[in-house]
Amino acid sequence: MADDRFKGQGLKRIYSGMGLSPYGMRADGSAPKGKGYFGEIPNNRGANMTEYSMSVELNGREQEIPLIVPTLTSKDIEILKDVDNIGQVPQQIKQKAIKHAVSRLREGKSPFAEATELRLPLPNDQELKNKIKKKMMRDRNG
Repeated sequence: MADDRFKGQGLKRIYSGMGLSPYGMRADGSAPKGKGYFGEIPNNRGANMTEYSMSVELNGREQEIPLIVPTLTSKDIEILKDVDNIGQVPQQIKQKAIKHAVSRLREGKSPFAEATELRLPLPNDQELKNKIKKKMMRDRNG
């Protein structure tokens, strides 16, 4: 008979209680949560967000993906700081997360940030606009 401590909620308690996963387990139980792409982001409820994930159907199966992805703007992250549940997340943010996840899955990567992919500081919209402008200029000039 299987030991119930090593599956489902029991696994979440063991990993978190032992410090192996300070951010808890992912909702699907697949792995401990990591720091995400931007590390701990304080939300407006007094807690920290790292991955803030949702479940979607991709390639014919249910897949958990992070909502906090590098393609978000600082405004998007401010919105996420205020939401209490996935149902309150605007569709545009969900679409950015799905697009990012699909891209990473095509590359054979997890949709979630690996430990070496931590990006600090948080997105700077002006910096992003400058990068896009430079890329457009390069593309135009050949």
